[in-house]
Amino acid sequence: MNFFEKIIKATIITMDKPSFLSAFHLSFLIVFLVATIGVSLWLYKKPNDKAVRIFTAAAWGIMLLFEIYKQINFAYNYNAETNTITWDYNWQGFPFQLCSSPLYLFPFAAFLKDCKVRDAILAYLCTFSFFGGLVVMIYPGTVFTTNALINIQTMVHHGLQSLVGIVLTVSYRKKLTWKTFATGLIVFLGMLSIAQFLNWFVPDVIGTKDYFTMFSLSWKWGCELPILSIVYAKTPYIVFLLGYIVGFFIVAAIVFSIIKLVLFISAKRREAKKAKNA
Repeated sequence: MNFFEKIIKATIITMDKPSFLSAFHLSFLIVFLVATIGVSLWLYKKPNDKAVRIFTAAAWGIMLLFEIYKQINFAYNYNAETNTITWDYNWQGFPFQLCSSPLYLFPFAAFLKDCKVRDAILAYLCTFSFFGGLVVMIYPGTVFTTNALINIQTMVHHGLQSLVGIVLTVSYRKKLTWKTFATGLIVFLGMLSIAQFLNWFVPDVIGTKDYFTMFSLSWKWGCELPILSIVYAKTPYIVFLLGYIVGFFIVAAIVFSIIKLVLFISAKRREAKKAKNA
């Protein structure tokens, strides 16, 4: 066992697997809500593009470091009986899911100059990505394990994913039109295309036998997402794929409609307050 392996071994702290609304889950949920309210109010009153970019870059850095540890952990196998360590990567945890997309897109939101490409990515992060992170924050489902650091990574990752989505929404609310939402859909379709390529390349070319389905789209392993799992089992794959795209489009459109409604009400209240004080 070398020094690096000893460090990894020391970081593996076990805990009882957290459940929905457990103290562990609630503590992160409360921190997320407080941070969201505080940051959103500040940026709504005092928009600051530089601060938003720095915040997005910092969130990306934290998520990336946690993800690197997670991937190392997935490849690490310790045998307590022989006190030996073997390395065998588990492709099931490869980071290219809906909730992994910020790892690849946050840098564009943070460092890319204002342009149509950045606007499209912002639209995606404020809708599709935001929804993915928020769902896990509210209902973690089966994402928790008995590994304390992996559980922390899960909550930090999805919390930052959701928080940055809200920060970008508040900061660039004037850019969020239905036209930009349509470009966000294009980004989503691009991510799905990459996922489908990986769903073919990793099992067939690399040859892994691990469970592998990026974006839950694999035609080999089925789908575990609510409702869509039924569609997958009952219909041809092409019908499932179309249903998947249409379903996520509808959800993202609903999220975007709620965002527009909240921003509209907030703007009207702000205008009324200014008129009253005039």
